[in-house]
Order: sequence, then C-alpha cells, then structure tokens
Amino acid sequence: MDLELRPRGSGVVALGMAVLLVAGACSASATPTPTQAPTAAPTAAAATVAATAAPTIDVLAPYVSKTGTLPLIKFATSVPQMSFASFEIAKAMNFFEYQGVKTEFVQLQSGATALQAIQGGSIDLLDSASTEVAGGVAQGLDFQAIQNTVMMTLQFCTTKDWAAKANLTASSTLQQKFAAMKGSTIAITGPGAVSDKGARFLLKKYGGLNPDTDTTIVQVGGAAAIPGALDANQIQGFLLSPPACGQTKNGMILVEPGQVPEFANYVHEVLYGKKSWLTAHKTEATAVATAISMGNNYILKYPAAALTLLKKIFSAVDPAVVEVSFNNTIKPQIKQDGKMDEAMWKSTNSVLIEAGIITKPIDTAAGTIWTNEYIGDASLK
Repeated sequence: MDLELRPRGSGVVALGMAVLLVAGACSASATPTPTQAPTAAPTAAAATVAATAAPTIDVLAPYVSKTGTLPLIKFATSVPQMSFASFEIAKAMNFFEYQGVKTEFVQLQSGATALQAIQGGSIDLLDSASTEVAGGVAQGLDFQAIQNTVMMTLQFCTTKDWAAKANLTASSTLQQKFAAMKGSTIAITGPGAVSDKGARFLLKKYGGLNPDTDTTIVQVGGAAAIPGALDANQIQGFLLSPPACGQTKNGMILVEPGQVPEFANYVHEVLYGKKSWLTAHKTEATAVATAISMGNNYILKYPAAALTLLKKIFSAVDPAVVEVSFNNTIKPQIKQDGKMDEAMWKSTNSVLIEAGIITKPIDTAAGTIWTNEYIGDASLK
C-alpha cells in the first residue's frame, strides 16, 4: 500500500503518530495469510506482448499472386480423382501464382492420352502415374519425375452382388478376392493406363488368372463414366483412386492399396515432363513443382482445412465419401515437401517389372528418372 500523508500547520506530532499507526496497519494487511497468495500487477513487458500477439491466420485464404507478368504453363492431370488432392489444393489456394506462374489447366480422362499429350507437346507438364514415366523412359523418351504428388492410392472396386456370390468377406485373402474375379468384366480408362496395367498385375499375381482369357477388360469412356457402368452391371470391377468406388451405389472396395504388400513405398502420382523442356524452363518447372509440394504440406499441416477444400472441389460426391477417402486413403500417402528417394523408386521399379510395364530395371539413382532439384521452398504461412 502506498500512502503518503503530508501534515500541514499545527498538530505535527499527533499527525506523525497517526502516520506511524496507519503505516503499521498497511504493512500488516499487505502480508499474505497462508490462504491468500500475493497478486502481482502485470508488468509493462507482459502487457506489450499481449497487445502485439500475432493475429490468427486464415488458413483458407488464398495466397497472394507474385507481382509482374507471370509465364503461362500448359498443365494437365490424367484423371479427375482425389489422388491429385495436392494439386487441387495448390490450385484452390493460389499456390501456383504465389510461386510465380499461371497455369492453363486441361483435365484428361486417361493416363494413356496424357502421355501422348506430354510427348506431343500440347502440354508442358503433367501430373499422372509413375507407370507412364517409367514406360516412357524404358522406350527411350526423356521423361523425368520432379515431384511426388502421392504414394499408392488405387482401390480395387467390385459389385456387392459379385462379392456376395463369391462369399467374399473382409477376412478373405488377396488370393481369394482376385481369384473370385474370374469371368468378370473389368473396366479401364485406356489401354496401357495404370488402371489397366495395375489390374492385370493383381489378377495375375494374386488371382492366378490370365486377364485376357479369364476376364474381359474393356475401356469405358474415361474415369468419370466407370462408376455408372458398374452400377448398371456392365462391368463388375475396376482399379481407380478415390472417390470412384465411393461414387457407386452398388460397389464396394474389395482391396485397399495398403493391403497389397508390393504397393508399400510405391510412388504413384508424380509431376513430370520432358527433360529437354525442364532444363530449358527450370524457373517455371520449379514454381509448379514447389506449388504442388505446398499442397502436400497443406494436407499434412492443415488436414481439416484441406478436407473442407476437397469437399467443395468434389462437390458432386457425397461429403461423407470424400471424408472417408481423404482420411483413410489419401492423407496417409502424402509425403512432406513432395520429395522422393531412391528406395521409393526401387520399390516401384520391382512392381513395374513384375507387372510387365517395363521389361528390364530402370536406373533409379537420383537425377535419372526422378529428381528433387525442382522443389524449392514449399513452406506455408
């Protein structure tokens, strides 16, 4: 207690005694009792920190575009699926223009047509399956993967009726599940696409089937048309990423990618281009690769916000399907910074050989079929 008494005129002695008595009382009352803790006034430094605390960041607010005239890049993805979630988020959050490029986007319906587009030069960069890059390199094309959008996300989908007829349950083995597809019609997005090569690999490896004689493999008007074909019983199975199976009424996921041992550490969707173009446009390629890697990091750092964006992007799909697909299949397969390593490509190489996509091993050292040199600072606010 800070008490100041200044006696004026007569009665100085009496007032002096009063001061002593009051001061003593104040001293006694200021001493804390065992049940009363002293309360400290906030310091000036603490008050300053509280007043200048950083404002909350709106993680759904798109990033600001880089100033100046931005170069235009012709860009495509092979199919409209959630395996391209990192790219979709990069687009929604304006990461491309934040990194300094505009994108002219083309949505394709098959990896096979996508490969033709990149080779023919109608697009500059492509986000699609690693099978295309490896197959192209094996044929002598100068393809190179520069960013890992997602690891393996392919689900094998069949009709509930077909599974029931075969007495398949969740505890059925991979051998039982794929052997049960004998006599079925399997849809693909196009000959040579990962939906084709991957399905053949699984039918042969685990079902002991000859895909050409024990099943009927047909192209069904692109990825968007396949779920409807299954509901119409025109087909009984397909291999695609989410949310394709979840979009069906009569379909069920027979096999998740995590149930296939060979799919562990398998590089699935990658950003790639021709080495000649990449070398001549390193700044632009770096901007695109880094923007998609920011999408990877956004999913890992802000999963709830990422899910909110994806529900809007895939608005035609049941939000519950988007949520299950994101949490169970997509998010677990996203790599920090979208970077790759040789171990990933060795695992991928083994599957590609066994699936007959390539006939001999490809060089998996850094700087050959893949590189991380085009990924810049992919950090977020």
